[in-house]
Amino acid sequence: MALAFVGFTLWTVGDALVHALEGRPPVAVAFWVSVAGLAALLALSPRLGGLAQTFRTPYQGLQWARGLALAISGLLTIYAFMSLPLATAYALVFVQPFCAKALSAVLTGERPRPAAWAASAVGFAGVLIVLRPGLVPISWPALAALGSAGFFALGYVLTRHIGQANQTTLGTAIYRHILSLALLPLLAGGPGGLALVPADLPWVAVIGLFGVGGILTVSRAFAAAPAAYVSPVHYTQILWGVAFGALFFGEVPDAWTVAGAAVIIAAGLWLASGARTKQEAP
Repeated sequence: MALAFVGFTLWTVGDALVHALEGRPPVAVAFWVSVAGLAALLALSPRLGGLAQTFRTPYQGLQWARGLALAISGLLTIYAFMSLPLATAYALVFVQPFCAKALSAVLTGERPRPAAWAASAVGFAGVLIVLRPGLVPISWPALAALGSAGFFALGYVLTRHIGQANQTTLGTAIYRHILSLALLPLLAGGPGGLALVPADLPWVAVIGLFGVGGILTVSRAFAAAPAAYVSPVHYTQILWGVAFGALFFGEVPDAWTVAGAAVIIAAGLWLASGARTKQEAP
């Protein structure tokens, strides 16, 4: 749980730095973040399973599919966090656990308990409280945040399906970065669309390094303890997001956002509690 706290905090600091880059092209930011992340992974690869072993593991097709899902999620996340207040962005992306439950049922045949479906319904109700459809126009960044949650959940489900024994630690991250570097220049319309001012490059490098640090520490946390115990730590990101938004960006979430986030957190903890009870059952 301590490793998870460190990893999720690294991700939150990276998200805050992304938010500070508001106004830059999201595709360019995502590209250079991936450059820094891939460089860090290559430097650490001997300690993370090695390149040769990583690309010899089973389920290579699924691992590339997971990498594509996470690459799309990463781009959508950057766009959302550059455009939305931090508290709002976190409230929306935290539908990930509920999306993962639904995708597990569809793709792997898993049969969630009725309580899990109920928790998911409550979580989506929290999203509706944040978005207030019909009262507030639905924005593209808000849809991007929800899309990022869906693609991240797909990556999580594929990771579980592949199995810990069939992948290296390096494999959980490197496919995403390779695909990002291959596809983002196409979305940018060529090298000119990837340009950033030199002063931004150190910041995107830090974001990339923090992202890799978060992946490695959170992966170790999930390998060392049942997911039902580690997952609730994830919700500290919302608290950090509110704090960073208020301290550094003057963003005070409105009552609707706070209420919706509280509902989403409560539903997520309910979901995790049900998973823990299932694991502890004789």
